[in-house]
Amino acid sequence: MAFDPNEPIWGDNPKLDQRAGSVSKAQLQVIGCAARQRGLDHDAVCSAAGVDSWKELSRARASTLIKRLTGEGLKNPPGHPPAPQKRRREPGVIRLITPDQIGQITRLGLECFNDDSAWFYGWLEQNFQVRRVRDLATAKRAGQVLHVLRTMIERKSRHQAGGNPPLADKARGTSAEPSASGG
Repeated sequence: MAFDPNEPIWGDNPKLDQRAGSVSKAQLQVIGCAARQRGLDHDAVCSAAGVDSWKELSRARASTLIKRLTGEGLKNPPGHPPAPQKRRREPGVIRLITPDQIGQITRLGLECFNDDSAWFYGWLEQNFQVRRVRDLATAKRAGQVLHVLRTMIERKSRHQAGGNPPLADKARGTSAEPSASGG
């Protein structure tokens, strides 16, 4: 399909947003790139779309314009949820611990150690060689701590339901079971 700048653009998908000015930033970027690749200037594309500026386009009209400029639609047209993106790990890039992870570790740690912060931070120092949660530094180490804490809480809840004693009580020596040394 050849692009004719004199042919008006009409939206062909009624599910898309028809409000003028509802064009997305991604659509504007694709329109700009496709127009440059075809050697079209801003005014030619605007006149074909029947607007003074690309920002006046509706999502539906922008989608149609993109189809005409590129010969194909967007992988993820507006009005459809985006496909989940996997976070790509680039070599040499280290992700830092996030405030959300710090909050989760602190909350789970205090829950696991019965709101005894000294006990929790002593455990953290003994097992992960840090005195404060934020000293874990990387998201990978934070993930390791979160995994251990979740496992401990799961075991603690099983114990309260009548299963095995929780690890935290064993470590502290306050388990309800008699000791194996004959006490």
